[in-house]
Amino acid sequence: MDGEFTNRNFVFKKPVNVVGTSSNVLRGSTVTFYKGASGSTVSNLNIFNNVEYQYGIFLNGATDCVVSGCFVNN
Repeated sequence: MDGEFTNRNFVFKKPVNVVGTSSNVLRGSTVTFYKGASGSTVSNLNIFNNVEYQYGIFLNGATDCVVSGCFVNN
């Protein structure tokens, strides 16, 4: 992922590799992996959320996922 995203909800239902560039910024955004996305990886994302109870990365039934090098400020 490259660029700035505001108020976006990224939803994955199949395995993917999500890799952020050094300049990516997600504001008020979520990245959700459902059961079918088990085995996915997500790395190098910069997530800034300021809404109470808003998650940055949500593994909603997904298993065996790898999250690395991400910065999440909720």
